[in-house]
Amino acid sequence: MKSGLIEKQFRKLGFKCLPKQHINANGPDLVIIKGPKSYTVEIKNIKVTERGSLQVPPVSIPRKGDDLIAIVISKDYVLIEPMKDHLKLCTGKGYRTMPVCLSQCNTK
Repeated sequence: MKSGLIEKQFRKLGFKCLPKQHINANGPDLVIIKGPKSYTVEIKNIKVTERGSLQVPPVSIPRKGDDLIAIVISKDYVLIEPMKDHLKLCTGKGYRTMPVCLSQCNTK
């Protein structure tokens, strides 16, 4: 995952990224703070389907309670949004297909 790019984007938005204390498969991918409040972030890499559309894999059940999701679309583009908004746009199985305009991004 491209956590360096994501941390850079959060720093531009005025957040401070906390260093990961230990590797935990069930824990958040990133914890950020702004003022007295902390936020947990799930990081997902976008996948190109056989039909050429962009798809975000499902979020695991323990991570659905995170505050934000950062979707890495390309080496230069990260979509950051509230987890609640992301989950509303997912299918019943948890997948999310991105709009056509984003599929024109360079996903390499």
